[in-house]
Parts: sequence; structure tokens; C-alpha cells
Amino acid sequence: MRDDKLRHSLEELFSGISPLAPEGEARPLPSPPPPVEEPPPEPEVVQLPPEPEVVQPPPEPEAVQPPPEPEVEVEPSPFIGGAAGESLLSLMRVTRVRSRLIGGLLVVLSLLGMTIILNFASLDRLERAMVALQNDRTQADVALEVSDATVRLLSVLERGMVSEDEAYFTQTVAETRQELLSAQERLAVNISALPADAPLRLELIRLRDCSNRVRALADFVLQRVEEGDWETVGQPVQSGLIHLYRDRVADSMERVEMLAAEREAASLAEVENARRMERVIPVVWGLLIMGAGLVTTVDAVRCIARPVERLTKATTRLAAGHLGERVSIEQADEFGDLATAFNEMADRIQAAHVELEERVAERTRALQEANYALQRRAIHLETSAEVGRAITSVFDVEQLLRRTVDLIRDRFGFYHAGIFLLDQTGEWAVLQEATGEAGALMKAQGHRLALADTSMVGWTALHRQPRIALDVGEDAVHFANPLLPYTRSEMTLPLMVGGRLLGVLDVQST
Repeated sequence: MRDDKLRHSLEELFSGISPLAPEGEARPLPSPPPPVEEPPPEPEVVQLPPEPEVVQPPPEPEAVQPPPEPEVEVEPSPFIGGAAGESLLSLMRVTRVRSRLIGGLLVVLSLLGMTIILNFASLDRLERAMVALQNDRTQADVALEVSDATVRLLSVLERGMVSEDEAYFTQTVAETRQELLSAQERLAVNISALPADAPLRLELIRLRDCSNRVRALADFVLQRVEEGDWETVGQPVQSGLIHLYRDRVADSMERVEMLAAEREAASLAEVENARRMERVIPVVWGLLIMGAGLVTTVDAVRCIARPVERLTKATTRLAAGHLGERVSIEQADEFGDLATAFNEMADRIQAAHVELEERVAERTRALQEANYALQRRAIHLETSAEVGRAITSVFDVEQLLRRTVDLIRDRFGFYHAGIFLLDQTGEWAVLQEATGEAGALMKAQGHRLALADTSMVGWTALHRQPRIALDVGEDAVHFANPLLPYTRSEMTLPLMVGGRLLGVLDVQST
């Protein structure tokens, strides 16, 4: 009995449907099988108003061409006048930042290397001066040893000639002669180390010759002592030869000491100069390195920090919405390239912003027109629902619903169409028929929606008013069905007979 009442109510709603031109292309879905029953008589067709014309959007505006890059103006230097100042400043502005930093680093490293080299040279000079001083002192000491040994040998000869003790005389002369010979060997080494034209070398040679004569005299005296000829041995003392040799040795030693003192004084002065250079070089070259580092730092601040600050301020203003912000190009280096790229980016952003505003305006007009067209389609559906009352030949309710949703989908070009009917409690809208594989699956699952503001079907059934969502992503009550992922727009219409609500017609479009 209930099915008969429902069938008669649905016949009143869907007795005749007039097809409308579809809006765009619908997603292809399998067509329902043709009904077995014979087709009913053609209902009376109600003429609907024509579809509104689609307004063609205006052509996209041409992209705004960025303004040409400003030329770099080079101001003359206030410190260097004329063409030289302009050339130097122009070179500094054209030089790349990387080259300037590397150049400054190379200058600092070069100064540091020169400081190290000069320090090593000063150390070597100090070492050589210390060696020369030591050699001078050694030469003076060796000369003194030769002089002392010669004087002792002369004294031994003088005493021995007076005492005439052969054994003691022979032993003492031999020992003193051996000491003199050893001192002469060391003196010969020092003489060979001196330059050929050195005055000290000549004086040492004279001292050596004098000591050789004394040694030769000692050999002669020893030979006469061995022969027992004491009369001949005493002749050097009587003739004053020993005193003569002693005076010559003393005179030569005096000159040697004087020349050695001069050389030692010169060596001490050289040592002092070397030590002074050792103290001065680090200070002077350290100041030069600090100066080069300071110049490099100031140049880095001028060519890096200031352009970065200008770019930062310009970027901040551009981000704040000042699209007309631009950076002046003052240097033809990396930051000049960056400023050029920033200006080009700002030009493109400004052009894109203008273009976006125009597109938004066009899209807004298009959405308004689409809204108007969708409202017209809703009116057509309502009109078609009224026309469908003439369908009386289908007696099976399920077949009537299936034919209705298929007809709505195929003739109106919708992505999905479904009919929800109220259950006996009046709290749920149960899907009775829907199109496509998704509709069959939802029907098999017993898909239903509550009469609440949680879905468009529930909202329409609750308020008994049609609802249209041009963009389901922005609709607050749209129910996102995972089986219908391509839904873009949705419309729900209450199925009313008199004042009684039977269900809701749900149509969705891509």
C-alpha cells in the first residue's frame, strides 16, 4: 500500500521531463539498460527559456615589459682629480667583489710572507754577526796564546843560557816549543779563515813569522847544547837578539790586539743592528699588515655591507606591498648584477600582480555568469519536474526512479544524479537510486544521510529549500563522498508533493 502511494507521488513529480542542453562535457559513464516495458506516451513538452550565452573572457593582457636597466654613472673622485680619478673610480666600480676580496687577501698574505722572509733574513744576519764576533774573539785569543808561548820560549832560552844545565834546559825548551807549535797550528787555521786583504791577517802573518824565527832559534840553541857548545849558546843573549825578538812579538801583538778590537767593535755593532732589525721588522710590517687588513675591511664594508643593506630594505618594502620599489645600480659587480636581477624580478612581480588582478576580475565575472546559468538550470529542473507529471505508464517505483536519474544525468549532462527518499522515522534520507557504478555501490552499501546541516542533501531535506554550491570546496555543508572524487558543483532540490516532503534530488557536475 505504501509503495502505491509513493509511486503515485513520484508520478506527480516526474511525469514528464524536457531535456535541456548540457553544460559542458560530462564525464562518460555507462548508460543504463533500456526498460523492458513499452515506452509511455509522449508527455506534453513545456518550452523552457533559452540558455544564457556564455560570455567569452577578454584576451589576456600583454606582459608588462620591464624598464631598461639604468646606466651606471661614475662620479669623479674628490681626492684624485681629473681623468686619473675618474679612471680609478670607474675601475673600482667595475671590479668584481670576488676579485677585490681575493686581491686584498693576496696583499695581506704577501705582506705576511715578506715579514716572515725579513724575519728569517734578520735572524740569519744576527747569527752571522754572532759567529763573526766569536771568530774575532777566538782569533785574538789564539794570537795571545802564540805571543805568550813565544815570550815564554824566549824566557826559557834566556834562563837556560845563564844556568848551563843541559838536562833541565833541554826538557823545558822542548815543552815550551811544543806549546808554541800547537798555538801556531791554531793560528794558521784562523789566518786561512780571514780575507786576503784583511789588515788583521797581515798582522797575524807577521806574528807567525816572528814566532817561527824564535822557534828556529830554539832549535839552533838545542842543537848547540847537545854538542856542548855553551859559548855559542850564550851569544843570542849577549848580542841582545832575545830582547829584539821579545820587542817584535810585543809590538806585533799590540797591533793584533788593536785590529782585533776594531773588528770586535764592528761585529758588536753588526750584532746590535741585527737585534734592532729583529725588533723593528715585526712592528713595521705588522703595522703594514694591519693597514692592509683595515683597507680590505673598509672596502669590503663599502662594496658588500652597503649594497646588502640597500637590497634588504628594498626587499622588505617590496614584501610589504610597495611593488614600485627598485634598487639603484651603482656598481658593475656581483651586487650590480643582483640589483639588476632584483629590479627585473620586481618588474615581473608588478606585471604579474596587475595581470592577476585582471584575471581575478574576469574570473569573478565568469563565476557570476556561471551562477546565473546554474540558477537558470535549477529553474529548468523545477520546470521539468512539473512537466514530468504526465508520466503514468511506469508502475514499478524502482524502475521509475532508475529511469528518472538516468534521464536527468544523460539529458542534462551531469556527472552524477541520485534520489534520496525519507525513511519511516523521517530522520534519514536514504539513497534509493543513483547513476553509474558509484551509485550502484552506494546503493548496495545502504548509503544514507541525516537530516542535518552535515550535507547538502540533509540541509535541503531539513530546510525544504534548494541549495546550490558552485564550488563544493568552499561550501560549509558539502559531504565529500570518496566515490565521487571529481565533483566540482552540486545542487540539491527538495521533492515536494503539496506540503509533504518525499525526498531530495541530488545532481553533481565536474
